[in-house]
Amino acid sequence: MDKFDNAPDKGLCAGHDIDIWFPPSKQGTMSRDERNKRLENEDKAKEICSRCDFQIHCLEYSLRHEPFGTWGGMNEVDRAQLRSRRGINLSRDGRILVPGIGSMNAVTGAITYKKNVEQRQ
Repeated sequence: MDKFDNAPDKGLCAGHDIDIWFPPSKQGTMSRDERNKRLENEDKAKEICSRCDFQIHCLEYSLRHEPFGTWGGMNEVDRAQLRSRRGINLSRDGRILVPGIGSMNAVTGAITYKKNVEQRQ
């Protein structure tokens, strides 16, 4: 068992609303207000994480086990890209909705584009 196989049981995130780290998601198009609230929550989560003594442990745990949410100051997309670069296999599957683009495989970082959306390399 690796030391990063368990999430830290302490941290500055304790006591904050879970929606900051795991914003509610829904199928379909997000409104501008929903998108802005999601980005606001993500920024707040990243700011809190940046001051936490457990940031690295939290990030390393999430790279192996958590496809969703903000962990260790990184969002889902950031972590999927880091997993891909480091060759880390996620312990569980996760498909992440990327608003306005399509969806992303949280394990590989591969994006499935919606129709009528310009593919970005």
